[in-house]
Amino acid sequence: MEKVIPFIIYFFIYSFIGYVIEVIYCSIMERKIVSRGFLFGPILPVYGFGMLAVIVATEPVKTDLILTFLVSMLLCSTIEYFTSWLLEKLFGIKWWDYSDETKYNLNGRICLHSSLLFGILGCLIVKQVQPKVAMLVSLIGKYQPAVAVVLLVLVLLDTMVSIFIVSKVKRSLLLKFRRGDQTDEIKRLARKTVVRIITGKDAAKRKIKKAKKVVKKKQQEIGDKIKVLNK
Repeated sequence: MEKVIPFIIYFFIYSFIGYVIEVIYCSIMERKIVSRGFLFGPILPVYGFGMLAVIVATEPVKTDLILTFLVSMLLCSTIEYFTSWLLEKLFGIKWWDYSDETKYNLNGRICLHSSLLFGILGCLIVKQVQPKVAMLVSLIGKYQPAVAVVLLVLVLLDTMVSIFIVSKVKRSLLLKFRRGDQTDEIKRLARKTVVRIITGKDAAKRKIKKAKKVVKKKQQEIGDKIKVLNK
């Protein structure tokens, strides 16, 4: 278990790094700030799983840059394809679609330029980033289990909330008939749903409070009339 805990922390670090990379890249391409990923928090688990797989799989060949590149490209592309397929099966909507962006794609789930970028990113992580991340995590020392538990609880809560909210917006006609990357639109609809749920509850509370005041006022009026009659 002691050997597993650091990898849990690595997972969250690379999920956060992946989120930052995606937000910066997509914001530049869209020329506006966009949010990425299934979760509301600033992490993309697909990057966490991908980089962990790369770190483990390339351990025997990490001195060979070409093999590291190929393994990284194949592993990350496979994980991206499976994640796209799984999310579509679970929610009935596409989170991304490369079909309109390039002809070098596979069912719109993965494409050549993304796979090449995964290969480059894998080499960078294995050669430069992971040694520093491992050293950083080692500095946490005896607090590693506590940090891992807190992170797991937070992502579990985020996952449950995200599943609930996305299930509310997945029937949107805009999502059903729109092609291409839908992540930003899903996030926009999700934010509106959250606001609607919160304000709806607040409105309900205000109505209940108002009803109680009316009932209390009526009771007081009835009580006053009874006192007058008794006199």
